[in-house]
Amino acid sequence: MCACTISVPTSAAVAKGRDRRRTERVTLADPVSVPPAMDTIHIEGLRVDALVGVYAHEREGTQPLLFDLTLAFDNRTPAASDDVADALDYAAVCEAVRAHVAARRDQLLETLLESLAARVLAQFPQARELRIRVHKPEAARALGCAGVGVSITRGRSG
Repeated sequence: MCACTISVPTSAAVAKGRDRRRTERVTLADPVSVPPAMDTIHIEGLRVDALVGVYAHEREGTQPLLFDLTLAFDNRTPAASDDVADALDYAAVCEAVRAHVAARRDQLLETLLESLAARVLAQFPQARELRIRVHKPEAARALGCAGVGVSITRGRSG
């Protein structure tokens, strides 16, 4: 329970144009809750060469993919300790992405991203939510457009 003291004008004083205040103690049944912190780290343009694609020419060798990742987490502990061991280490996230993508041979970016999201969330339990966007620059160039890719957002259940 949360109790506070406030000063409010009496209804009689307001009606007569006088602002005579009385003190009143109010108790709230439900305590005021503070929402959990939702901070993020961003990794943009992480280049990883991958064997991915549906077409025969895409299966002949690797092609560059560019990954943008945003991981949501509570930054208060690492901010207080100033210790990378308490942080969501973006260098470790980059290495996990590189290792995972290099080991895959998916046809669809969607398949690759689902497996990558599961890996990152499993390996970095402090991450509450993950957004991944992958760009396929060679496909965009072949299509004559600025960019093509896939984005997903995944979070923890419960």
